[in-house]
Amino acid sequence: MSDNELDIRFKSAYQKSSAYKGKVPQDIMLKLYALYKIGLNETLLNSNQQQDMVSAFKANAMFQFSHYSPNECKELYIKLVEEYCK
Repeated sequence: MSDNELDIRFKSAYQKSSAYKGKVPQDIMLKLYALYKIGLNETLLNSNQQQDMVSAFKANAMFQFSHYSPNECKELYIKLVEEYCK
């Protein structure tokens, strides 16, 4: 799959997950968050953001996927959306 095709599928999965009104387990929500951020090649925190419990959970989720490339994270994100946002 080309990078362009992956980007299109990734954006479509993001739109699907954003519109989904069902309940997704919190651990899956954290995985989706981390995979999305890494897929976009973004970092979790900026220097001005206050560290709190939610930020700690997000950071931990991102750390779990930090060894994956952005494209690998996009593919994993798409699979999770397809599994949980039906």
